[in-house]
Amino acid sequence: MATGYFKIQNEQRQFSQKDGKKARAVEEDLVQQRERLNVMGAIIYPLDSRNFQTTVAVVDQFGELIAHKDFLYIIPPRKPRGGPDGAPPEPRPGEEEGTRRHAEDRREFQEILREHKVDLIVVSADCHEAKRLKKALSEFANLKIAQD
Repeated sequence: MATGYFKIQNEQRQFSQKDGKKARAVEEDLVQQRERLNVMGAIIYPLDSRNFQTTVAVVDQFGELIAHKDFLYIIPPRKPRGGPDGAPPEPRPGEEEGTRRHAEDRREFQEILREHKVDLIVVSADCHEAKRLKKALSEFANLKIAQD
């Protein structure tokens, strides 16, 4: 048996008949029921000491898997630090490729958000890189909202 998480209109009517003070509190908690609730889970795990893979999965309100995808470059590459004399750093090998692949992963991630209308993103936190992942995903989600 599945039950809803939010108060619905029928519950609000019952309280409003009892006491006016309590009715206002219930009205503030009232959330309109929606036909969908999609949640995205993201887990990051190390491949080696410098590389991490992120797997995202989207489930619907019944917990059924809707979509999933693996990303290797969803976390933005670290910015190189300048030299001791303040000179600009030399580009690392593969830095341009990493930046290009990051932009590609970002676009694919935003497409998943747009296609499945994700309501909530949950990030597992088992390493320090999860903080960077959370920051990157929240930026991508905010960009997606601004574009819509």
